[in-house]
Amino acid sequence: MKSHLLLLIIIPFLFGACDDDTPARPEGFIKGKVGGVNKEYHALPDTEDGTHWNWRTKTAIYITYLKARTATEYWSISIYFSDTTTLQNMQVPFVIKGPNPDFTGQSPEFHTVIIDPSGAPYGKYIAGASTFNDDLTLTITYFEGDIIKGKFNGTGDVPFTEGEFAAKLVRMD
Repeated sequence: MKSHLLLLIIIPFLFGACDDDTPARPEGFIKGKVGGVNKEYHALPDTEDGTHWNWRTKTAIYITYLKARTATEYWSISIYFSDTTTLQNMQVPFVIKGPNPDFTGQSPEFHTVIIDPSGAPYGKYIAGASTFNDDLTLTITYFEGDIIKGKFNGTGDVPFTEGEFAAKLVRMD
């Protein structure tokens, strides 16, 4: 009887333990090949609920994931729409293709960047691309409620291939 009781106490700790790379929120990630190297970012800091990491307004979507919960390196995606009807009534698949250097702000834009703020005295820029001036294509494949999913490919500073993302967004409007 004592051995069964001991197992009931120990087993939850064994299965409850997780390493630093366990996703903090399994419903979200950004991944792809960056310069030919597979990368996946899927974590939020232990102290965050996602409010300041993955959110949307009427005209923009912001998605950010850390490489690991205790890492400072992050991958960020920003999607800007020209007016509220684009996001409110968006039909999927929705495609944003670059380069499209539209200085009027009337065209949707997609930006992605990987940065490590602690990687050097002033931070370390790892890679980035934008539909404003790069041959980059974003396809939003799913957008319903607060869930978004999509794919991206193209070349910015380095090639971005097989890019995918998914996130649960907090509404900030």
